[in-house]
Amino acid sequence: MSLSGEFMDKKLNRPFQQSQTDLMNKMKTETENKKYKAVCFKMEDTLTVMPFSEFSDLFLLMNREFESITKKKKNTWDFAQLRLKAQESAEKKFSHKENVTIYKIYDIIGNMSGISREDCERLMNTELELVVKYTFPRDFGEFLFRSSEKSKKKVFIVSESIYPRHILVKILSKCGFETCRELILKSELQIPDTDKRLLFEKVIEKTKVSAEKLLYIGSNVSADVEIPVMNGAKALLVSSVVPLMIKSGRLRGWIQAKYLYDYDKIDFLAFHILMGLYSLYGFDVPQNKVYRSDFCNDPYMIGFVVLGGLSFLKEYQPDKQSQKIIDALNSDERVLKGLKDFKTMYGRYFDDDDILKNNTKGCESPLIFVRDYFSEGDRQIFKNYMEEKDFSEWCSNVQTPDVVTVYGRKTGQNFLAKLADKMFPPNTKVRNMVDAILFKMKSR
Repeated sequence: MSLSGEFMDKKLNRPFQQSQTDLMNKMKTETENKKYKAVCFKMEDTLTVMPFSEFSDLFLLMNREFESITKKKKNTWDFAQLRLKAQESAEKKFSHKENVTIYKIYDIIGNMSGISREDCERLMNTELELVVKYTFPRDFGEFLFRSSEKSKKKVFIVSESIYPRHILVKILSKCGFETCRELILKSELQIPDTDKRLLFEKVIEKTKVSAEKLLYIGSNVSADVEIPVMNGAKALLVSSVVPLMIKSGRLRGWIQAKYLYDYDKIDFLAFHILMGLYSLYGFDVPQNKVYRSDFCNDPYMIGFVVLGGLSFLKEYQPDKQSQKIIDALNSDERVLKGLKDFKTMYGRYFDDDDILKNNTKGCESPLIFVRDYFSEGDRQIFKNYMEEKDFSEWCSNVQTPDVVTVYGRKTGQNFLAKLADKMFPPNTKVRNMVDAILFKMKSR
């Protein structure tokens, strides 16, 4: 069986890039190395993932339930915004001396919103149910996990999750990782969230092997690579998929500039799902950005995100130039296979379309981006599928997109902050000048 077949039997068409295959071979060889007696995996982002692109997406699904609880109250909170703010408050209050837990977060939610303890518990249980439902194995992490098991290593999993053990055990069982030797929870070791070094020392104690005989695999450069290496262990980095997707091109930064804080609303949930699946499709096995390309110069990935996005829209009417581009995309068999892969992956993670409802705003954005901002390297893929004058007209109309920095987590902002961001988008030249002036004024 080929390495790609051994890695994933998910009925997907897209072949791995050479760099991805090389990385798989290299990491697999490390898990098989006889010098290591134990392998420890970080659970979140390395072994398990969610098919969303934003930290708040799970909480958007809870907005309706929260509204039903607060409909008789004068409550202006959007639940996703409230949930983010409560976790931010919990981290500020607890992370330097103890652990942030789901229970502490919901205590803060109760205090902030004024809802009863019973309603807080009801909401918390909904979140726990959704976490189990929408957490899946990361294919590359599973590949390395199985390789470690076949090599007769003692396999451990470490988690820094806010969720309790019984929920994490459910997730591991669902994902097929219940065969690990032990699940090590930071929250049970009484280690402050900010102390990453002590966590590694506890892992060494639990595995009962010396650092030199431990292979540590995680997604965070500082906590999962630098600390183990500084303490004598071997570490492998399996980068998180969403940051890799964001860095691979200008699409996500353009979306952020185009929609600013509206992007966090439930109207964009289908697009969040699209980008989350796109992250898993292209970057489960990490790959780097390709020069002069926004989609890794990969027609499968273009078909996945562009035609996949359009498949969410039942009544979308493209303009003439967009239609010519769609026709060109549909002329490439690899693009069509990318669309087929999108449908396969969507079916893998979502069992019905009820989650989407009318929340499909932005799903046409990848096509608009291709029409107006497509990189030269990506455009050349489709040159032979268009009339020469149509291709020349397309190229002459392509511009440089305005993009802003994308943050992994954002909390709610007040009216003035949102207005400032709309007038002076973050990371633009004018905004940087304004921020510098305000900083000087504040420092006086």
